[in-house]
Amino acid sequence: MPTLLLSLIACATPDSKDEPAVTDTAPVWGLPSRPANPDCLAVARPAVVGAEVSLERIVPNAHFNQATAAVWIEPGAFVVAEKGGVIWAVDDDEAASPRVFVDLSDRVYADGERGLLGIAPHPSRADEWFVSYTGLVDSQLTSFVSRLRSTDGGLSLDPDSEELILRLNQPAKNHNGGRIGFDHEGMLRIAFGDGGDDAWTAQDPEVWYGKILRIDVDGGSPYSIPVDNPWPDGVGGAPEVWAMGLRNPWGWSLDRLTGELWVGDVGGAREEELSRVARGGNYGWPIYEGGYCGRSEEECADPALIPPLHAYAHDADPRSVVGGVVYRGAAIPNLAGMYLFSDFMVPTLQALRQDPETGAWAAEALLPTLDIRTATFVEDGDGEVILVEYSGEGGLWRLLPAGEATASSFPTRLSETGCVGPGGEVSAGLIPYGVNAPFWSDGAEKGRWFGMPDGESLTFDATGRVELPIGSVVVKHFWAEERLVETRLLMRHDDGGWAGYSYAWEDDGQDAIVVPAGAEVHGWLIPDQASCLNCHTASAGRVLGLELSQLEGALEYPNGVVADQLETWLHAGLMAAAPERTGAPLVDPAGEGSVEDRARSWLHTNCGSCHRPGEQDRVSLDLRWGVPLAETGAAKMPPVGVSSVDAEGLALITAWVAGLSGCE
Repeated sequence: MPTLLLSLIACATPDSKDEPAVTDTAPVWGLPSRPANPDCLAVARPAVVGAEVSLERIVPNAHFNQATAAVWIEPGAFVVAEKGGVIWAVDDDEAASPRVFVDLSDRVYADGERGLLGIAPHPSRADEWFVSYTGLVDSQLTSFVSRLRSTDGGLSLDPDSEELILRLNQPAKNHNGGRIGFDHEGMLRIAFGDGGDDAWTAQDPEVWYGKILRIDVDGGSPYSIPVDNPWPDGVGGAPEVWAMGLRNPWGWSLDRLTGELWVGDVGGAREEELSRVARGGNYGWPIYEGGYCGRSEEECADPALIPPLHAYAHDADPRSVVGGVVYRGAAIPNLAGMYLFSDFMVPTLQALRQDPETGAWAAEALLPTLDIRTATFVEDGDGEVILVEYSGEGGLWRLLPAGEATASSFPTRLSETGCVGPGGEVSAGLIPYGVNAPFWSDGAEKGRWFGMPDGESLTFDATGRVELPIGSVVVKHFWAEERLVETRLLMRHDDGGWAGYSYAWEDDGQDAIVVPAGAEVHGWLIPDQASCLNCHTASAGRVLGLELSQLEGALEYPNGVVADQLETWLHAGLMAAAPERTGAPLVDPAGEGSVEDRARSWLHTNCGSCHRPGEQDRVSLDLRWGVPLAETGAAKMPPVGVSSVDAEGLALITAWVAGLSGCE
């Protein structure tokens, strides 16, 4: 084991014959005083070198909890829907703060992919809006599309004015719906996924699953059928259906210039799809997933099936396409007519371009890594594009031209950060810390530190998570087979957001180089920068491990003193007041304690940052420590960060599950 790691986090007691004599000058505290930290501080985010675009946060006072849909309305305001059911309005102004537009949380059932999923203003009446959401009717999951009206001239909507337009019973808890919006003819478009249960429903034109619907909300009660729909009389297909053969088309938009419908269809295990969807088109699911045929040769040879314009494979990691918009703004002329899209699991911003000579479509990365997870795109009145962030504190990010490409000032070498010197020696201003239940990292040994700006202090929120001030840095070393292979920095930048950076150590062990796109070094897999915040989620407080349940306990400090971490922090002036300790601390999964406590500690550390309220999960689980088993929702994870199985952890979880009563 590395000497540095032993000196900082080892807890072994020396033999009695080697114990120094206790004197009046022996140190009492692991940190006798708070060290000055002039060097290891967060710097400005790295510039995107040579990119055509950049992102700038707008309306900085606007923070949204799991935004799912947004629109821009005249004379200049955003209306943003949260999955939980609250819709906010905020002026497109740097000093503006959001105000509640309408609160529908009393009727919205939000969990996993379910919740408030779409909003749309009537194209000609400011006092009339439409919403799409999931709710429960006698325990039956149901999708609703409803009309809401304003009683104050469009400043807000009356929740009691809801008028049901249509409803659809949902057989499963995923692929339940998506965006809604009005087309150029004033017809309402509605997206429904395949229901997540029987994918073949997407091929049945008589049902709404796996379809884009199109209805006239002004021509009947509650609606009428547009005469130019594919089956307006219901012969051959449901009269509401506009297009079919889709799996989960929750991200779609209309080209504001041409009116063409673009759909990002979320794939299953293989490929994500981008299509330009036409009247009566059949886009192949589940016969095709991208270019993969999952049925018979005869079925796959059907000429009626329309392939996507572009599909991309999952490769080693899961993907989830976020359908965007065709760029029709003026600020970035080179993007004119390009389709912009993102990915929810591996955040990027990409442009789909068509070769004018060959007609072939190809995607290129405009921003190969994003620090935000995009939920949806919205265009302002000038056609400029805003990305809407999905997190517990999500914001609005405007797409801007990057200007001339300039060299980034972000430190490419670890030694330039002021946090770590040659051989891995950390700055004297950093605070070492340990955790009760360490995260599994392919068997690597780890060292952990954090640093704050001088004069600032940390606090704990109501859930027991540490909140570090702007400018703070968290540092973690990784040793694989006693070789220092990677150091990760998590920085809280001057905009208040967090971002992670991985540095790979060179062979001589004297310095490390930043690795933004991921790499494998001496068999050690380093994740790409975009993946950092996949695990360091907003709902988990971004900084994992720095929470009461992990920190309660003793640590051996570099001066040899074994002391309670929280008492040491209070003594050294790192925090103004001691936190209220509620609940039991986590236990070491490999240590003493009951099988249940050790298993639940392992799950909290390795799974709980994603599987908790506030995160969009493919499986609705809440695996945090302290949540009663009956409330967890428990029935190859995680997708990033590890490549080998924790055999001891697997055995522990297996033993725990085997001992549960009522489990087969």
